[in-house]
Amino acid sequence: TGAEGLLALVNEHGSSFNHIHVSAAWSTATRAQFGVPGSSGRARQELAQKLQALALANMAAMGAREVATVLHSAAKLHLLGWRPARELVEGLMLRATATA
Repeated sequence: TGAEGLLALVNEHGSSFNHIHVSAAWSTATRAQFGVPGSSGRARQELAQKLQALALANMAAMGAREVATVLHSAAKLHLLGWRPARELVEGLMLRATATA
């Protein structure tokens, strides 16, 4: 459940995710709320790293909806101030400008 369940899904199928799957995974992470009891800090950190890598890998295909979903999810998960997320946020902002 929580971060561990989503992490297992990302580990198993993430390599075949497209931009829509990536957006949905970010949205699911928000609903799972990384901080639910039973979710380890290690799983939350690993999930954040994997979701970021997937978003970066699929960014060129993202439209405005996917960009907005990932940015909103990152904000709700309090990742925007996380130093490793800087590249993600900058890339999403550039992509948002390109899709406008």
